[in-house]
Amino acid sequence: MTWVAELQSRCNKMVSDEEFANRAQLYPVNTPHTKEEQYYRGLFEKYYKGMDKFVHVWEGGCRAGGAAWKNEAYTREGLKDVK
Repeated sequence: MTWVAELQSRCNKMVSDEEFANRAQLYPVNTPHTKEEQYYRGLFEKYYKGMDKFVHVWEGGCRAGGAAWKNEAYTREGLKDVK
């Protein structure tokens, strides 16, 4: 398993299906599209409560580590398996 797949797997385990289903109520501004995004958003809220006006999402989601801007390996969920 690549580090990207491992990271996504861990984030998916940290956010329950129920939490993910209620994400729009929890985060009405810049609602997370994936469990990984919701996990990171939860960390942000933990340390910067009420500062969601500073959360800015790039079109198509956040950048995965090191992917070229128009890289076919990049998806909203992160980099595809790039062994």
